[in-house]
Amino acid sequence: MTRQIAMMLTFIFCLPAKAQESISYVGQSDDYLVFGLDKTKSRKGAIVSGWTEWKQFVEPDSGELGTVTKSLYSADCSERRLALRAETVYRDPTRSQISNIFQAEPGKENYSDVVPGSVGDSLLKWLCKPQPKKAKTQKAGA
Repeated sequence: MTRQIAMMLTFIFCLPAKAQESISYVGQSDDYLVFGLDKTKSRKGAIVSGWTEWKQFVEPDSGELGTVTKSLYSADCSERRLALRAETVYRDPTRSQISNIFQAEPGKENYSDVVPGSVGDSLLKWLCKPQPKKAKTQKAGA
């Protein structure tokens, strides 16, 4: 597990400063590191959606990455339910070869209850975390 944490930190700190601001560490399992793409979060009524990136380890505790999956999740924060809306699985960390694509039919997403303490719970917390308010910019000469 320490190798996974070292790999995660290396991944985050090797990104340009702008990219670091827009990616959040969401959680991990034995097989995946999960990051939230902050600038993709949006709200439509009670539903919050956002893209995530799942980085799979080739072998547990190896530190070597395999597939990368980009997934769009929606959350009903008040009901603590999560739905997968779209997903693209890439065969390699460079994202040069697609191995699978999934797209839920709009309006027919399958929401499921989230297991406490799971990666799904971490996703729900990331999605439902309030967005920081943008600072108002003052117009010149005002």
